[in-house]
Amino acid sequence: MIIENAFYALLFFLELAGLIAFFYWGFHAGTGLFIKILLGLGGPVLVAIIWGHFLAPKASYPVTEPLLSILQIIVFSLAAAALYFSDKKILGIVYLIIVLLTKFFIYIIELNPDS
Repeated sequence: MIIENAFYALLFFLELAGLIAFFYWGFHAGTGLFIKILLGLGGPVLVAIIWGHFLAPKASYPVTEPLLSILQIIVFSLAAAALYFSDKKILGIVYLIIVLLTKFFIYIIELNPDS
């Protein structure tokens, strides 16, 4: 139970890190100040709204497995790509590896709820 909660906490912090990645990408992607602000603030807000409505544990319109995990991995992969294309290549790769390992371990733990 403690390990399961630790992985869920790690996943939550990875969600926050993903929002920061979109924030960072937005302010480095645009050419003009208006575009930088729009992408830097609008991107993370849009991702947070989508996550809250569909992917969060208490989502307004929850999706079920396996679609939930697929959509989560897509959003996390986009955050990793945002880092990668913001000249933070190693950080983006490490972030994606940590996300995939965390999702894998959560999947294994949920397969064996008695252990």
